[in-house]
Amino acid sequence: CELDWKETIDEFAESVSELFVVRTEGLPVEQFGLFEDDDVEIWLERVNKAWQPLGFVLLTIDIDSDCYVLIPARCEFLPDIQEAGIYRKLRWKLVLRFPYRID
Repeated sequence: CELDWKETIDEFAESVSELFVVRTEGLPVEQFGLFEDDDVEIWLERVNKAWQPLGFVLLTIDIDSDCYVLIPARCEFLPDIQEAGIYRKLRWKLVLRFPYRID
């Protein structure tokens, strides 16, 4: 899904909960102690901290915009996702404990 930088925490949580993988895998989408004033990277960090033990992460794609694209993925596919990103010249971003890019 693609979200605008000014989405509220409720809009963020609702959009993530509507993603097909999130629904079919039963991934938890709560506010994880998030605050409206937090940056989206903090929201992603907390979601990924909760999802990693379940074998999933929430990736973002840098699209050179004030919007961000969210993609849930299985952790086991991260090397393939990285390879596809390099091939397609995409800038994937995985926000875990410390934000870093999958380049």
